[in-house]
Amino acid sequence: EKIDFYRDQLFNALSEIYEYISENGFRCLHFYLPDGTSFLRMHRPSNYGDSLFDVRESVRISNEDKVYIEGFEVGKISACYHFIYPLKYNDDYIGSVEISISMTTILKKLSELFCEVYQFIIKKGVVDERVFDEELSNYIISAISRDFYYDMEIEEEIENIDSLCIQFLESKKANKELRANIDDDLEKGKEFSRVVNISDKDYLISFFPMNNFEDETEAYIINYSISSTV
Repeated sequence: EKIDFYRDQLFNALSEIYEYISENGFRCLHFYLPDGTSFLRMHRPSNYGDSLFDVRESVRISNEDKVYIEGFEVGKISACYHFIYPLKYNDDYIGSVEISISMTTILKKLSELFCEVYQFIIKKGVVDERVFDEELSNYIISAISRDFYYDMEIEEEIENIDSLCIQFLESKKANKELRANIDDDLEKGKEFSRVVNISDKDYLISFFPMNNFEDETEAYIINYSISSTV
């Protein structure tokens, strides 16, 4: 079909650019038609033709209002910070393009800047409902709550930061201490902190909610820092 020809042309034209941005922390480059239908996922070119309006509020807002929009959201493959730009040709609206920064990149940069451990958990219900079935193997139940997943890519990346290896192991022990009575706080979707003693050190563990475009908490960034005041 003609549309397949144009999709192949676009993919070939952008392959080198996508490879470059992937090496620099970006995960997704995604083109949408005006009705929210996926035209081309550079990160998963075989997956296209599905409508995103029902599962991605950002895509619906950007395409219906023809505006730029940015923010956090769980997509059909991963959770990212998204930037969506309207596209026009000769003043005609033809759809939108999205580029996304992976949470792996964000947490890695935070860990390198502050020399502290950061983790990321995503609501299990959101992932199960939204993510493609073939991508679910990228997620495992978190040590903090059975209602939340870890993204395996993030876990592996953070664990490989040599300067944080001891803190990372201790953060795993802290998670087990937290698990018994943390579900109520997680359900509230608000920022909160706990103090846990591990290996004779007090860790301040802070939970920062990540809200979607409907202001609903879909995930948390977790920071583990050694407390000097407790």
